[in-house]
Amino acid sequence: MQKRIEINCQGPLQECPLLEQSLEIRPQKIYHYQQKFLLIEFEQALNLEKIRDYFNQSETPKRQQRQLLKMFLSTLNQKSLKHFQPTLSELTKRELIGRVQPLVINNSVLLELEPSNYEQVLRIVDSSNADHINKSKIIEKTAPLATQSSLQSSQQKAKKNAASLKDNSKAFSQLVFDKLAQQKASMDVTIALIDSGVSTQHQELHHLGHLKQYNPKDNSYEQKDTGFGHGTGVLSLLASSNQFQRSISVLPKANYLSCNGLPSGRYHYIWVVACYDWLLQQPRVDIAINSWLQPELQCNDELLYSLRALWLANTIPVFSAGNFGKYELTSRDPVNFKLFDDVPLISVGATTADFKPYADSSYGDNLCGNGVVSPTISTIGTELLVAHPFNRDSYQIVNGTSYSVALVAAAIAILIEQAPEAPLELIVKSLIENSDTIAEHPFLLKALNLQRSVRQLRQNNTQLSIMDD
Repeated sequence: MQKRIEINCQGPLQECPLLEQSLEIRPQKIYHYQQKFLLIEFEQALNLEKIRDYFNQSETPKRQQRQLLKMFLSTLNQKSLKHFQPTLSELTKRELIGRVQPLVINNSVLLELEPSNYEQVLRIVDSSNADHINKSKIIEKTAPLATQSSLQSSQQKAKKNAASLKDNSKAFSQLVFDKLAQQKASMDVTIALIDSGVSTQHQELHHLGHLKQYNPKDNSYEQKDTGFGHGTGVLSLLASSNQFQRSISVLPKANYLSCNGLPSGRYHYIWVVACYDWLLQQPRVDIAINSWLQPELQCNDELLYSLRALWLANTIPVFSAGNFGKYELTSRDPVNFKLFDDVPLISVGATTADFKPYADSSYGDNLCGNGVVSPTISTIGTELLVAHPFNRDSYQIVNGTSYSVALVAAAIAILIEQAPEAPLELIVKSLIENSDTIAEHPFLLKALNLQRSVRQLRQNNTQLSIMDD
């Protein structure tokens, strides 16, 4: 029998013991973007491991977990903003800032300003927090998405006669998506893409004209693909209508969201974490697809706190493993880390159509010395047909882990649909532990086996339900 937990944290923190006991102090940081934006991360944070332990011990229902976590994070952010209010008032009084946007997921506030006011704003913020602020470096490097050369190649492929291009039916049949997903009339699963935006103007995606997309950089909700078709291509593997004489997608009946966290295909912490905050505000997000990695070879865990918060809100984040080849020390963050000690951050590698390791797919140990090996799981990521937004009926054949991520996300969606109240840990365990070993040396590589994962999840979830009763 599941318990319902009644907690009211609307008053002072002293009136909410669980929240007060879960507070911790971290270095306060300021993130900069082109002297137009400052993201100030306040020093107080939640110990999310403690929150997770509480949810597990109290058997908190999944929906209530999300509500409680949002309340905890919002209460903490309101407290921090109240402390920061004198500084905000001064900046506003001097007309130095415009947009002020709280981000509860990482307890921060985003300020938009004119570049000419940048130094003055920074001095005021510094002086009000002189003992705490630890400025971070500006991150401006391009994430491993589309490049100009790959764009030109994509354009050439997209111009081919669409009728001559194959579809994805063989790959989907090999992965048993045709039996477990494509025939469903509807799916009560919500999948979000954090990418460079999407377009639904393509004939395969036109039925998604109502799709919600948030663009945090300009604080708008316009549908636009700013990354050379990358986001649109990933979405099309999941959501295409399959009504134009070819099988493109696996889950046309699921629910979708898009957040343009990598405008023009460039990674910056501010926009990604703003996307994660937006996802947290939604009533439900089951899976967050991240077909990208941070651009630098370093142990940078800046996204880990927000990813853990999403997990506790019952969202499973999934990342690509990268396309850097079979060399050690090629993995990029955040897949160098685990979500929790017993919960992997899922990273997805690519295989060929016959489940052989794809030559460009990254795998190996990482720089951080924590025993994490990427990818967590692999699946088909070569010779896949996707929609491309050059024209309403343009397609291209793609390779790479960005597209493997979409197929693993689809598999997770099917598992969630099979057991909607199952703990996320059980979903991920069923996915990974029932995969097929396709290589053991120099590193272990395991490929998705959806049919076995579904069978094992049903069995484990039934046993878990009996124990709960």
